[in-house]
Amino acid sequence: MSYQQSYNPSQPPSYLHPGIYPVPRAISNSVKQKHKQQAGDSTESAHLRYTAATCDPDDFTPMNGWKSRSAKDNCETELLIVVTHYNKYKILFTRNIQGVMMNVSFL
Repeated sequence: MSYQQSYNPSQPPSYLHPGIYPVPRAISNSVKQKHKQQAGDSTESAHLRYTAATCDPDDFTPMNGWKSRSAKDNCETELLIVVTHYNKYKILFTRNIQGVMMNVSFL
């Protein structure tokens, strides 16, 4: 498939700058309205930021240009939960996420 065949002008361009691929996306209005009072108009509560790790985990450092959202926004992370999702059955992933959410609800 050539570049011309895969080009889609209706899709916003994504830029790969020295191997770093951040993808900011706005969250849905229903979620945004629910948290607007406690968070204000900050980008932190209005946008998700997915960053694809395109390097070895040992190279995922600020010295190599990688910067977490909390470091970028100069805020402190209170709780970080990581759930890997690679070749899992949907039911197992759903149970895993449900268990995480139930445990977090007790905090």
